[in-house]
Amino acid sequence: MQQAFDAALAALYQTFATAAALREFALLPDKPRFVPLQVQANPVAQLMGACALLPGPESAALFAAARMLAPFGNWRSSYTEEQVGRHFLDNFAYVELVGPEGHFESPEMSAYLLYMGPNMHYRRHWHEAEELYYIIAGEAEFQVDGEAPALLGAGDSRLHMSNQPHQTWTRDSAVVCLVLWRGEGVGEGVEMEAAPNA
Repeated sequence: MQQAFDAALAALYQTFATAAALREFALLPDKPRFVPLQVQANPVAQLMGACALLPGPESAALFAAARMLAPFGNWRSSYTEEQVGRHFLDNFAYVELVGPEGHFESPEMSAYLLYMGPNMHYRRHWHEAEELYYIIAGEAEFQVDGEAPALLGAGDSRLHMSNQPHQTWTRDSAVVCLVLWRGEGVGEGVEMEAAPNA
């Protein structure tokens, strides 16, 4: 199992080496300690393992590594079924590859591998940590308050400032992202706008 995570960490370093947006946002820790977290059963593990999207050239190795580690990941969601519904939870989850509670320990920053299925709406939400989304494969629309939605595909990135409300939509395609957090609020939670019918 650790071999899959070691390969993912190596691919993460490789992606950072080729993607300037990642290097400008955060520094990866040097030789972080591996933490053998419990495998969390989640439908997303199977979806990620079978994902056939085409990654960008800079993230092809990371995409392949994410598929390999999918059966062993500590898959999580920040939300409850009451907040977002069962369909959302069955099609949205992340693995904290690096971070305070990650498979590789780092108190300064977090690096998540996130899968979001097709035809989904990740409602307006915000958090204290600054965030960078980097699209590994697939595409999605991202919107921050006060701006028009922007369609992002493999190799594109989107910065969210501290406590800046933002939301995401997928259409016909799923999306696989690398999500980085830095600054105050790393390891903390997310606030989400209530559902329209709540």
